[in-house]
Amino acid sequence: IGWHKADTEKTVMAALLAGVLISEQSDNSPQFGGAITYSRGRSEIDFSAFWRQGTGMMTDMKRYDLSWQYRLVPSVRPDWESVPEWYGVIELGARWMDEPSIPHQLTVGIQRLAGPLVLEGGVVMPVEGDADNQYIMSARYRF
Repeated sequence: IGWHKADTEKTVMAALLAGVLISEQSDNSPQFGGAITYSRGRSEIDFSAFWRQGTGMMTDMKRYDLSWQYRLVPSVRPDWESVPEWYGVIELGARWMDEPSIPHQLTVGIQRLAGPLVLEGGVVMPVEGDADNQYIMSARYRF
């Protein structure tokens, strides 16, 4: 279920998510969550929260992510064509499971959007605990 409102100044989107994670052991786990996005000018803020009910061998899992993206290039989008865009990204998130628990993490990265293709990479730094930094890269196709 989703909702979307856009005008020339800003865009606001919200969605509720629900489903079932189906496993080979027939331990099907219901999942619920939501996401909201607010975009204005060169900035975008996203928040999502998600919960999975553990059943059988699956454990309960909760997570949240809060991110801010700032469009670095181009400073102004052209009206007549779609051009590649570069964004700086800062994200705070956490994951909780029965065991083990993953504490809060701060991710700093960069993202490139070129049509439906998104390339991104960043450094994931633990906010608490003694874990090492991790480096991530991903590619996805938006449709």
